[in-house]
Amino acid sequence: MATEGVRDRQETITLLTSGELVADFIPWNAGEHGQQAYLKLTQEDRAAYLYAGVGSILELEIQKSLMRLLNDGWTLQGEVFVEFDGTREPGTKGVALVDPVVLELGGGLLPLVDPYQGAPLLEKLPGLRHELAEDVGFLAPAVKVRDNLTLSANGYRVRLRGAPTAQGELFLDRLLAVGSLEQLGALQGWTTIEPTYRMPAKWIPPEARETAEQGGCMLLGSLAVLLTHLRETVREAAPRLLGLQDVADMVARLAPTHPVVVEPFNGRAERLRRLRRVLQTLLSEGVPIGDLVTILEVVGDNPDGEVDAGVEEVRLALAPQIVTRYTDDEGTLRALVLSDEAESAAAKMDEEFCDQLTRRVREALEEHQQPAVLFAPPPLRRAIRRALEPALPHFPVLSTGEIPSGVKVQVAGPVKWTGAAKAPPKSDGAPDSGGFWKTRKKKGE
Repeated sequence: MATEGVRDRQETITLLTSGELVADFIPWNAGEHGQQAYLKLTQEDRAAYLYAGVGSILELEIQKSLMRLLNDGWTLQGEVFVEFDGTREPGTKGVALVDPVVLELGGGLLPLVDPYQGAPLLEKLPGLRHELAEDVGFLAPAVKVRDNLTLSANGYRVRLRGAPTAQGELFLDRLLAVGSLEQLGALQGWTTIEPTYRMPAKWIPPEARETAEQGGCMLLGSLAVLLTHLRETVREAAPRLLGLQDVADMVARLAPTHPVVVEPFNGRAERLRRLRRVLQTLLSEGVPIGDLVTILEVVGDNPDGEVDAGVEEVRLALAPQIVTRYTDDEGTLRALVLSDEAESAAAKMDEEFCDQLTRRVREALEEHQQPAVLFAPPPLRRAIRRALEPALPHFPVLSTGEIPSGVKVQVAGPVKWTGAAKAPPKSDGAPDSGGFWKTRKKKGE
């Protein structure tokens, strides 16, 4: 496309994107050189440009979008190329945009995105994104796939907001066998660690499948290994991937059907920021935020209050959904509880307490065969959770006030303590954890 006189002409155009693509049309950074391809289409008196990317890695999705547009009555006029030579108008400044989620592939993994081989990875990404949305309660950013020839041929890397966050290695012509060291010892292959859950594994040739299955190993294809690692990486990062604009958009989508619920947040940036911190905290504790109406109703009762208080109030409102996530098939919740000594020591909440609490909880988990959660008195729940988070980030800490009526609770055992001071006297009507469970047992719950 000729560029002469482009500074003297302004034209409004319609820019179309393909599937999960985001057009990088503007801005380029000063000093950066590049070329982007577009397909020009017309329909009656309208003209539009379909973004075709900067390479062939997304060709399959582009072809699908082009066919849909042609079926809708658009006519293909030809290709347009936009080039940038690294210079800008005097006084202008580039805006740095960072893709939230980027998956980089080494050269040996490019068959996963090759349209002539069905581009199996690109076919799976939309479904993965919707699966994540159901799990965490909001639509995470689309995954952008790029080749990176500086990686090893079989390597991949996940970047979140530009920062390398996870990486691994795949072998497209092999299967990953996951099992115990004894099970894997009977197999010929390349010893490794399964990247998501850090379990012992081996990359084995396909002809060893039957032997591995008979030995009790779990078998995964290379694409399944990659998708699982990507899914869990994005899920764990959900709190920091939830941006302020995302929260504003979520609230705005409720406005037509729930105007009263969203009214406290309309045009109130500080309240939206507080709401975002509440949502991020819930996500960090493994609580989905899909029931946004309930969350807004609770936070809207005191929209300028403290974040921690808002989190605890929302958790109480979502208690049935939270507890159900940890019950077994029979509806029973197995839990640890704090001993009286541990509860008394929690009043200090210093570094020594946090270290010992982590050790004692780990001991209790091992002794009592991995109960699902730890129960703590409501005033201590948030502090206990923070104390455990660095070492046990995924272990749930629930308040005793979050137990819905009718839920069967099985106390697996206490978190024991040593060297604790004598428990201070309690105020009237505030029983200790032992008192709480004794009272519950008398009621037959």
